[in-house]
Order: sequence, then C-alpha cells, then structure tokens
Amino acid sequence: MFTSNSYSSEVERLDPNSSDETYAPPVRRIMNLLAYTRENKVSYSGFNFYTGYHTLEIDGHTFEGQRKPKERFKDLPFSLDGLSVLDVGCNQGGMLHAFGNILKAGIGVDYDHKMINVANKIKTFNKHHHLNFYLFNLEDENLDYLEDFLPESKVDVAFILSICIWVRNWKDVIVKVKSLSEKLVFESNGKDHQQSEQIEFLRTQYERVDLIHEKSEDDPTQKQRKLLVCQ
Repeated sequence: MFTSNSYSSEVERLDPNSSDETYAPPVRRIMNLLAYTRENKVSYSGFNFYTGYHTLEIDGHTFEGQRKPKERFKDLPFSLDGLSVLDVGCNQGGMLHAFGNILKAGIGVDYDHKMINVANKIKTFNKHHHLNFYLFNLEDENLDYLEDFLPESKVDVAFILSICIWVRNWKDVIVKVKSLSEKLVFESNGKDHQQSEQIEFLRTQYERVDLIHEKSEDDPTQKQRKLLVCQ
C-alpha cells in the first residue's frame, strides 16, 4: 500500500520512463496526475494523502486517500450491482471507480478540471468504459443540463456526498437530483447546524430519510459527517 507517509510534502512528478519496476509506466502517469490534483491545496482535496481525496486501487496497488470508498458504503441497505449511478461532485471519481466492476453505468460531474482529467485517465486504464466524467459547475450552470449527461432520462441512484457547504445553491441541486433519481445516498457536511439544516431539507423532499452512519469513520481527519439514504 502506498500510504500518506510515503511521499514528501512537495508535489513531485515521477518519470514514467524510469527503470524503477515498482510501478508500470501507465501507473506512474496516473500517479503524476493524482499529484497534480493535490496542487489545489484546498481542504476537500485530501492534500495530506498521496492520491488526494479517495483511496484508489490501480493495477493491484492500493493508493491511500483521505476517504475509503468501500468502507464508506459498507452498510448501504442495498447493492449497487447492476445499477446506474450519478455522482454529483465526484472529485476524482473514487466512489464510481471503487464499484466500477459492478455498476451498469456511472456518471460523475465536478467543477474541477484536474479531478475530471484524472478520473477519466483512471477509467480508461481500468477499461471501465461505462463510467463517464464531465466538467460541470453546479453554481454557474443550468442544472437541467445534468439530465443530458445521463445515458437515459433517469438513474437508479444518485450520490451527493459532503458537498453542500461548498455549493451555495445546494437546495436547488437536491431538488434537481431528486427529479433524476428516486433514491439518493447523501452525506452531510459542515458544522452541526449546517448538517441539521441539510437533513431537515431532505425530509421536506423525500418520504423516507434513513440514517446509515452517524459518523464518517472511514475518514481519519473528519468523522462527524452523517450518511443517509433518501427515497
């Protein structure tokens, strides 16, 4: 496992053509792009971890990130097997990459071109051609266009995971996503009152809002976020 203690605090670019046989050249290229996403140095980028926000498994290697996708979803009350998923605010696409072997289709959108670049690089390397990642700014663009990124008019499930404090129109995003999927996996974030506001708004939109995790135990840096399933 390539852990967060395995690199210097400076973002370093590896030579893809190095004679070092630890990683194949295509993997070293992905590692360079992961380092490039960390140059943002914002709190959600996972700067203290080599891969940034998501732990990733690439070519038999595990690269540690701030969040562990499979642990994050270990208690979901349903399987993602055979489902189509929209991940709003997908970052590097780690939640879709982690389940890429079982998803019918995955669509990730994020405003950050660096995250989308590496997400597409990883999906191509993994030959997960049913995953697609797109640049989209939730605050500045017409939310109706989200539907046009989907392979069909709706998806089976949507993810909105720890993005609300970063998006000023988060309520509009939730309303729009509800029109695209009857089921939502949601993770709250922010201070207690912000998370409470997010959950209360969900209850105005969905008949059922079930708490799955009281804390985000997969993240060693921030454990206070709640995971919910809404339908």
